Amino acid sequence: MASEEDIARSEMRLNYESAMRFADTIIKAGLTLNGGALVALPAFAALFRVDPTRATCLIALGAGFLICGLLASTAVAGLGYFGATLAEQRDGHRVGQAQAEAHKFMEAAQAAYRDSAATHNKVVLYRTLAAVAGFSSFLFFVLGVGFGGWALMGFAGTLPN
Repeated sequence: MASEEDIARSEMRLNYESAMRFADTIIKAGLTLNGGALVALPAFAALFRVDPTRATCLIALGAGFLICGLLASTAVAGLGYFGATLAEQRDGHRVGQAQAEAHKFMEAAQAAYRDSAATHNKVVLYRTLAAVAGFSSFLFFVLGVGFGGWALMGFAGTLPN
């Protein structure tokens, strides 16, 4: 039969793996959406015969938003990794606390509890920032495509023959 420590370590591993899958999914989606739109923007500008000198500001603004979306997607990966690492550290403090309490080492248990609480606050912060960065990536995608589409549709057919 598995001990409490083995169960706690198994839960820690599952938490870490789920956080890494979340970050992996967000970064793939964000990079695919923003990167694909960034590559497609000049291709559509050529297809619709847009005069780049007349639409420079809108195209640059759209590309800038898409680049910000790429950076936000990358931030999600970093924040997800650090959040998962801190969650694993927090859970390690909790295991240490349980072991100290079991052996009646109250000072060590209280120290482990304080470390666990402080680390938990950092975990919540990193996860919140990762969610905000993921939403920002999508928002930048929408803004980038909006301004890029406005440039393409507003100046379609303006390239001289």
